[in-house]
Amino acid sequence: MKASSKIKILIIVIVFLVVATVIFIFKINKPKAEFSDLVFQIQKSNEAISFLIQKNESLLSSIEEKYKQNQFKEALDLSVQIKNITQSLTDGSLKLTEQLKQIIVILPTADAQSRSIIEQAAKYEIDAMNYLLTYSAYKEILIQQIGAKYEAIVDGRNIEQEPNVLDNIKEMGNFLKLIKQNIQSAHDLIQKI
Repeated sequence: MKASSKIKILIIVIVFLVVATVIFIFKINKPKAEFSDLVFQIQKSNEAISFLIQKNESLLSSIEEKYKQNQFKEALDLSVQIKNITQSLTDGSLKLTEQLKQIIVILPTADAQSRSIIEQAAKYEIDAMNYLLTYSAYKEILIQQIGAKYEAIVDGRNIEQEPNVLDNIKEMGNFLKLIKQNIQSAHDLIQKI
């Protein structure tokens, strides 16, 4: 092979590599979804979270009722259900967090009004997630308290310090209301886009 042929092949390979690199860079920097698609996904995530909040509220009410009726086994079973639904709620929040990160990446391309709305909605979403963390901690305490009460009943012994189950249920209900309010506020804002 002649030297000029080798140089031509080398130049073609270099041009090909440069073009492939440029295409690759544009692909990784391009947002994964369009702004309107992400707004729609966030709305759907908010609706799913609202549904799970309603399930949690219903279960909390049932736990309170069963506990007041001294049906500790049933209350414990329901508190385990809350644990599972709360995990789904946490998973939904993580999904929503990822969607918010994606929309913030493409936010500079949106108009000023949409940017302002998304920024405020993101603040509401973050507040809701912070309340969810506290709610999750209370959920664990609730399960432990009802479990201790049920175990004492089964063993036929008294509990040294009576658990504050009803107070914890009330606090959990308050946190669910705060989560719901923030999710609803974010949802209402996003509807304006």
